[in-house]
Amino acid sequence: VKMLKGAHLVLFPPSPSPSPS
Repeated sequence: VKMLKGAHLVLFPPSPSPSPS
């Protein structure tokens, strides 16, 4: 799940996520 979240962060850099891990 963390890997998926990381990909999401990269795909959506302007998206403020609670855990930038």
